[in-house]
Amino acid sequence: MSLKIINKIPDWLIVLATVIIPSSGYVILGKPFRGLVMLFYMALLAFITYQLSGPEISPFGRFAGGFLIWAISVLEVKKLVKLRERKRYI
Repeated sequence: MSLKIINKIPDWLIVLATVIIPSSGYVILGKPFRGLVMLFYMALLAFITYQLSGPEISPFGRFAGGFLIWAISVLEVKKLVKLRERKRYI
């Protein structure tokens, strides 16, 4: 994607894309390696919490590590979008 297209994407849409498709906001912002790292940690922690929890735990609880990293990535993309917005107006 060229910079002109990226700058025309609304900020809220980048955050919404990250909520729907994990780490897609990093790719839109031009940080695909960071998105790949976050996906790796999501899968790793989801696997670890799945293995450590028992069968009586809910599915959300069994994959809690992955959901935690997903939530952190949403907050980080929101922070990066705000920084991008500030730099655009300075």
